Amino acid sequence: MSTALGSNARKIPGPSPVKTGPGKPANLPKAPPKGRWGKVRHRVLRDPVAVAALAFLLIIVVCAIFPGVIAPMDPLATNLPNALQGPSGEHLLGTDHLGRDVLSRLIFASRIAVLASLEAAGIAMLIGIPVGLVIGFVGGWLDNIVMRIVDGFTALPGLIVAIAVIAALGPGIHNAMFAVGLVFSTTFVRVTRGEVLTARRQQYVEAAEVIGSKTPSILVRHILPNIVGPIAVQLSLTLAAALLVEAALSFLGLSAQPPDASWGVMVSEAGTLIGRDPFLIFPPGIAIGLTVLSLNVLADTVLGALRDEPIHKRRKKIQPAAPVAIEVTARDREAAPAPTLPTPTLEVPTFEIRGLDVAVERDGRTVPVLEDVSLHVQPGETLGLVGESGSGKTMTALAAMGLLPGTAHITAGSVHLDGKPISGLATAELNKFRGREMAMIFQEPSSALDPAFTVGNQIIEVLRHHLGLDKKTAVEKAEHLLERVGIRDPKARMRSYPHELSGGMAQRVMIALAISCDPKLLIADEPTTALDVTLKVQIADLLADIQRERGMSMIFVTHELGMVAEVADRVAVMYAGQVVEEQPIDELMGNPRHPYTAALLASSAQGMPRGQELSIIRGTVPSPGQRPTGCYFAPRCDFATAECESGVPAITGTAEHSVRCLHPIR
Repeated sequence: MSTALGSNARKIPGPSPVKTGPGKPANLPKAPPKGRWGKVRHRVLRDPVAVAALAFLLIIVVCAIFPGVIAPMDPLATNLPNALQGPSGEHLLGTDHLGRDVLSRLIFASRIAVLASLEAAGIAMLIGIPVGLVIGFVGGWLDNIVMRIVDGFTALPGLIVAIAVIAALGPGIHNAMFAVGLVFSTTFVRVTRGEVLTARRQQYVEAAEVIGSKTPSILVRHILPNIVGPIAVQLSLTLAAALLVEAALSFLGLSAQPPDASWGVMVSEAGTLIGRDPFLIFPPGIAIGLTVLSLNVLADTVLGALRDEPIHKRRKKIQPAAPVAIEVTARDREAAPAPTLPTPTLEVPTFEIRGLDVAVERDGRTVPVLEDVSLHVQPGETLGLVGESGSGKTMTALAAMGLLPGTAHITAGSVHLDGKPISGLATAELNKFRGREMAMIFQEPSSALDPAFTVGNQIIEVLRHHLGLDKKTAVEKAEHLLERVGIRDPKARMRSYPHELSGGMAQRVMIALAISCDPKLLIADEPTTALDVTLKVQIADLLADIQRERGMSMIFVTHELGMVAEVADRVAVMYAGQVVEEQPIDELMGNPRHPYTAALLASSAQGMPRGQELSIIRGTVPSPGQRPTGCYFAPRCDFATAECESGVPAITGTAEHSVRCLHPIR
């Protein structure tokens, strides 16, 4: 882009582009590499220490693959007259006590070092990673039992455990490496479990559950690619540790057996001759030290590359056809029949929560989080759910979707979809509804979208899983969905990863995912909170338009009354885990009944003249377990009396006009 500058403008010096032809500049800055291995390769090649470490490891691998070609002599050929000779032109590293060439033995020993390390690390991964994935995701009694076994193994010195296993199986390189792999598998269990526990709380995992993905698919497709970084680093450290342990076991005569060449055997033999020829211990010792150091350096470099940006799984790029406006037809729904539900009537709400109580286990006691929450949404209606942070809005949405945290559980009440209770269903049954009949938009799209997959891949997965579409049709519908939510050039965006999207664009992708299967109910959990003012209005208008087009019901969760006024038909106000008021939007905005609702409106800039000072609600929402007796809002209420502290007020009125207050505003 050119810019007009005045005659007195100072020209900023800079490098001139090198031209490769007439008018064709070259040597322009290259875009950073995409993909997991592209970033790793870029990082390694820019680090001279990592390049040196990689070069040394490649030399070791080449020696292990072609020892007969590289070694100058037979490693087992003895020549007693030439025993214990120092380095010379014929023997570059000298000879040992039997006259064997040390360099040749060192080269042949690299094969045992590489194979032993790979065998031990492979066994450790085959045992540790699947176990860590399962217990980290499932938790509960299975996690407790497995971790107690792991703790028992960890409490014992690893080398002692390996020696005990070898004593039972017999000496030998393969038995020794099986024992070492068994010992190191506990480390992979711990690392994998810890990473899964962290990833389990990420919104992209909850999003995968919302769309109805099965547990094995979530573990393999969504969690494992995003924890591969720490596992790769642990693999590198395990290879180094296995090399050291193999050398120690060979030194003790429990692994590779003479006359086979092994670095550990060479160290053992050199140790007995250290008084006669101390040089013999240096070649195998330096080989072991440099190999371990190189593996550690490479592990640090790889970890740094993987932490720069989210991990991206390299996939074959999809070349979709031209955009075609396509909707799900009756034939599509026949290919993937929806779960059977009672035919809704005008009297049956699309979605209903009846007297819901949710509690969490904390320090051995049960703490109420939600109390007597009742909500309903009619077909085609939008219910706004508002309240300050900590009021229980998100917990209500998670309870509705069956996504409560592990320590939380429903203690009373029920959740109904088209009149059928779904709160007591098993996960496999609930997955038939999530994504197909009910969907959810999360507050933070950057964490709700899986960083390991492209945008197109994530939408296509939902379409093929729930609607049974073929790949071509799913690609076409995914492009149409992206175009519908206002994303330009949907073909290009299909190949983008979440980190390449702006906040507003990522939220639009989340909306496309949520509406992809035409759900009857859409729960939008504060979908505009992380956006600027302009984007908030655009996203709210987009949701309202889509809701009207498709006739779906929607619960719009927010703490901004001004935002909910733009999209909602009715509003339910929550405070400290309770619904305190519910009214049609126009009546609530003009005549709030509960003092808390009135205080929220007074503290909102919506409709206030410019320059007028906003009201402030003193205090904060009480945390679960620290709620006062009586009315929970009483300590912050200007109308509270002694009667308000005597007991929790019941909610009164009709389903459309209700209030939980002893002194409602008239």
